[in-house]
Amino acid sequence: MPTYECSCGAKYRFSQAHVGKRGKCKKCNAVFTLIDENAPIPVADEPELTVSVRIDSTTARQAGVAQSMLPPGGAPSSVGSSDGELDALTERGPGGYFRDLFWSFLFATYPRDLTIFLIFGAVLALGDGFFGFAASGTVLFAGGLFLGAFLFLMWLVFKGWFAGVRFAIVESAAAGDQHLPDYNVTADWFDDYLVPAFQWFFSWVIVLIPAGVYMIYYASNHPVGVMVSVGLDNTAPVATPTVFEQIPFLILAGAGLFVWPMVILCVALGGLSTIVRFDLLLISIVRTLPVYLLTVAIVYAAEGGGVMLRGIIYDAIAPPSLSGGSAPFGQRVMAAGAGDAAYLYLSIVMLRAIGLYYYHFNRRFAWNWG
Repeated sequence: MPTYECSCGAKYRFSQAHVGKRGKCKKCNAVFTLIDENAPIPVADEPELTVSVRIDSTTARQAGVAQSMLPPGGAPSSVGSSDGELDALTERGPGGYFRDLFWSFLFATYPRDLTIFLIFGAVLALGDGFFGFAASGTVLFAGGLFLGAFLFLMWLVFKGWFAGVRFAIVESAAAGDQHLPDYNVTADWFDDYLVPAFQWFFSWVIVLIPAGVYMIYYASNHPVGVMVSVGLDNTAPVATPTVFEQIPFLILAGAGLFVWPMVILCVALGGLSTIVRFDLLLISIVRTLPVYLLTVAIVYAAEGGGVMLRGIIYDAIAPPSLSGGSAPFGQRVMAAGAGDAAYLYLSIVMLRAIGLYYYHFNRRFAWNWG
């Protein structure tokens, strides 16, 4: 993606699709034209822009997605999508969606995308391996509380990096990009790493709150049954919950999982504040229900398949010995790396499916980001 630096020092990264358009710096309000060079060209005394590019100087990974009709606070407005220059970039609608989705499965056939994928995979494997070793207790026991707190902070930064990568992939696809975005390491560890980690975690929390509230309600009314079910009270009589008591939890948890792809799309493009208008999210889902159902199916098939495939690959490459011992260290590292690569590959397909869903069907949404 092209990189631009404003005269005030703020840096932005944009989709190639937005080159030639104009934007306004969030830090100094300078208006400039986006060109494929290292610096923007300031434009003085410009009238109100009809097509503005979303710019956020606090987080580089969120640059590159058009956002022309957001009301104060970042919440989506209830206006319909309008036609603009971005509509002419690629075919919109079902035909373009299925075509782009098909090529998303083949992204690694492009040398540049394969290189980015391998870099992401290497960092993910190294991070998982390091923090897996640290969590084993050896490092924490030797280093004490201070080292433990430092490693926990580093773990959050690592998870934030991966969350930022995932958000960037969604944004890139939502802007119509056909390839994977670059995601450079920056020194702004709070906004570019900790904030994305929190956003990704909170996107799950917000959709599972109803199911969690029901669990708390059920536990408060059936304390003995809950203690028996988790093995905390072996003397009390078994109180097995009936199917009718389980159904509300399953319905609430299923509804949360169903809306999660739309929630992660909103968080990626507009931040956490965009999900305050939950009614607009539901209206948008209803208006695009067939393709949204397909997107949900792809998301959870890829997520579940990635987790399962990672386990299968690990067991195939580093099976335990006949005596029950672990495989050699190098073999386990290779197995973990291969499993992470398979998981990451399917995750990229999943995230591109979410972004392409918005790109091809945003005219039916109850708000507009482009």
